[in-house]
Amino acid sequence: MSSIIDSSSIYPGTLLTAGQVAQVGDVLIVAAGSNTLNHATCTVTGATVIMLEQKNQQGTGSLQNSATILTGLVTASGTPAYTLSGDSDMGFRQWIVRGLSSASAHASGGNFGIGNPLTGTGNTTVPCSLFLIYLNESANNFTSWNGSISADAADPTHADAYGIQLDMDAGNYTPGFNCTSEQNNTLAFIFLPISGVVGVAPPNMPPPSRRMISWTRA
Repeated sequence: MSSIIDSSSIYPGTLLTAGQVAQVGDVLIVAAGSNTLNHATCTVTGATVIMLEQKNQQGTGSLQNSATILTGLVTASGTPAYTLSGDSDMGFRQWIVRGLSSASAHASGGNFGIGNPLTGTGNTTVPCSLFLIYLNESANNFTSWNGSISADAADPTHADAYGIQLDMDAGNYTPGFNCTSEQNNTLAFIFLPISGVVGVAPPNMPPPSRRMISWTRA
């Protein structure tokens, strides 16, 4: 099972320090929105981790924008401080997540343009947790995440929003958001595999040596 240890966001800015210590085996996730088509990059100090891009979705409407999601596996504990490359008009959110089995996306997706809801498609074959970013550098058309996605943060000044859905069974999903249809709406998301089992486990059975055995004498 996965859990959020820490989350915070900044706009505008390219430097943010987490509020909690990341332990070895935790996964750091950064979702960044930029007012250009540049892919964001991220370096971390305070903890040992290499951040790699998992998904980039470009919005190529009348006012271009780019949503990037990066992740990394913590190999030495500490309080992460994130430095992002990018533009002066950039916002991002960071999560420290515990209980994920990998920092590499099991599935990812995105979409941009008109549509309400605007969704993407993600197909998973193992239990996963979902992380999303919405961005629109033209106007704030976001109203809510659809389905069972929880809003984690939103900044109407930057017209961005972030969402999560933890511990989802394997399956086919169409995550997205409800909005005012507008050509610059942009969505990016990733599914990260979790440790453990989702759903209700069967009751524990005693070992064979302790089970009750009934028999009838001939």
